[in-house]
Amino acid sequence: MMSPYLRFEQISERAKINSTTLRYYMRLGLLPDAERNAKGHKEYPVSVLNRLAGISRAKRLGFTLQEIKSLFSDQGWPDDMAESKLELLNGQINTLTEQRDALAKLTTPVQTDAHALISHIKEGEAWNGTPAND
Repeated sequence: MMSPYLRFEQISERAKINSTTLRYYMRLGLLPDAERNAKGHKEYPVSVLNRLAGISRAKRLGFTLQEIKSLFSDQGWPDDMAESKLELLNGQINTLTEQRDALAKLTTPVQTDAHALISHIKEGEAWNGTPAND
C-alpha cells in the first residue's frame, strides 16, 4: 500500500522538478509545510503533486508565482484575474503583430528603403513602410 506521504526527493522525482525549484516554491509558501514521521523525517502529503501540476499549468498560462500563490490562499483569485491576464496578452499580441508587419514590409524589395527607415527611427516618427514625402 502506498503511503499518503512523500519525502522531498520523491516529490522532486515524481513531479520532475529540480530540488532548487521545489525549495523555492516552499520558501514562497506555494506548498504545504512538511510533517515529521515517527522517525523524525520530513514528509509531505501526496496531494502536493497535484498542487505542483497546478502551479506548472498556471505558469504556462502566464501567471506569476505571486498570482499563483493568491490562488491557493483562502481568498483565491480575484474574479477578474484571468480576464486581466487575457487583456494583457491581447495587447502584447497586437504589439507583436504590428512589429511583424513593419518588419515584413522591410523585407519586400519594392518597399525597402533602409535610409528612410533609419531617418524615421532617428527622428522618432512612426514607420509605415514607405518613405515620407519631404
